[in-house]
Amino acid sequence: MSETATSDRGVVLAPHRAAAEAGRMALAEGGTAHEAVVAMAAATAVACPHRAALGSDAAWLIREPSGKVFALDACGRAGAGAHRRAYERAGFDAIPATGPWAALAAPAAVEGWRVALEMAAAAGGRLPLDLLLGEAARLAREGVPVSDDLALAPVSPDLAAAPGFARGFLDGDGERLKPGAPLIQPRLADTLDHLSRAGLADVYDGDVGRELAADLERMGAPLTREDLRARRATVSAPAVQPMGPDRALGFAFAPGRRLRTALALLDRAPPRSDGDAGFVQAVLAAAARSRALAEDGPLSPQRFDEEAGLLDLRRAAALGDEAPGGEVVLAAVDSSGRLALCAMGLFGLFGSGCVSKATGVLLHNRGAAFALDPASPDALAPYARTPRPPAPLLIETAGRCLGLASADGLASAQVALRAWRFGRSAHAALTAPRACVSGGALRLEPGFDGEDADRLDRLGYRVEPRDALDGPAAGLVILSASGRAEAAADPRVGAVALGR
Repeated sequence: MSETATSDRGVVLAPHRAAAEAGRMALAEGGTAHEAVVAMAAATAVACPHRAALGSDAAWLIREPSGKVFALDACGRAGAGAHRRAYERAGFDAIPATGPWAALAAPAAVEGWRVALEMAAAAGGRLPLDLLLGEAARLAREGVPVSDDLALAPVSPDLAAAPGFARGFLDGDGERLKPGAPLIQPRLADTLDHLSRAGLADVYDGDVGRELAADLERMGAPLTREDLRARRATVSAPAVQPMGPDRALGFAFAPGRRLRTALALLDRAPPRSDGDAGFVQAVLAAAARSRALAEDGPLSPQRFDEEAGLLDLRRAAALGDEAPGGEVVLAAVDSSGRLALCAMGLFGLFGSGCVSKATGVLLHNRGAAFALDPASPDALAPYARTPRPPAPLLIETAGRCLGLASADGLASAQVALRAWRFGRSAHAALTAPRACVSGGALRLEPGFDGEDADRLDRLGYRVEPRDALDGPAAGLVILSASGRAEAAADPRVGAVALGR
């Protein structure tokens, strides 16, 4: 694993070495940061199918050399037939996490790749699609060694029973593939080869879309070809949260808004240290308060001051939801100083588990976050946005720009606070121990001492110390005003950072 990379000619960050190498090759060919991320995203869909796939959603933040930032939203919507009564008639009282009924929202990640490449072309990018997808197609056809991270990803009986899952990710005896064994995906290789000729829109409008929709219908998924054709990826200005002289930029939807709110509260009420129980409690209190404020709309500086003063550090804060595992962080900085940051994923590990037989495309299960209760703010409805989209973040200061993402808002807050407020390097911010939520308990990675655990226990948390860095992964890139970029790999997965 390459733990860190520093260069003024460009860096890349991906969850697998093969993907990082694809991104570095794109930069070496004169590609832009957008193009490098597309190459890495395609290779990641082959090498890390438990976390990301062509059937994923994604969210991008792109910072131009001028400092202008664009937010690219490549998250799909629920299908037209995805409504509460259909699930109730099928005997469900909640949306299942796996299987065809979990594949209810159109994946938009590949549409995001297409739009990102349009932006790349406007910025001078000229790399052909067959070059950007070629390494991914080769890996899928020839096989990529199964990583430890993939081999250890849990597979429930329901997941193993999902249509196409066993054929794609189990051996002939129905057992998990062993680390180092070749993962060969011929149908996915054919799809990538076809897209390199027909264009990325073919996933929705062309032959791939037709075959994918036919397989979805055979599976019984509430997602049609018309839903695929209605996919969207939009580019807009990011939402901005001032934090003293600095600012945080991201997406307006709830996960990103909650993260920016928590950081703005912590800017006003910072912990004294970044490695003890006080740090954990401050982050948990700010995260809980940000969830309570989520529906209040933009807050004035005075309101932020008031809310920061009300943070209760003397008792346990309400813990949020456990982070889903199916998400990756991809990032690239090119020689011009452009930064492209993409959070892409399936939501749960292996997503819905449903693999299209004709195309090899694995479908996400982000729609499982919907509720069947019509009174819920996350109530399922046709064409509704999925409740928990990815939430990448940029933090701009006078001398640095930090780009980071994680499937877990709590992890993002801890990494951001350490790199931004405490000035840690990308490597130090990522490798420091973190707290996370698991099974309703507060899990502490090794590095916090026994007194920290005891103090948090006395506050009212159910604390579970761990003996490994095994919380949700994150990714971090730091770009200095001089143009020098630093990227670090999270040891919690087999991530790799490479420089040119």
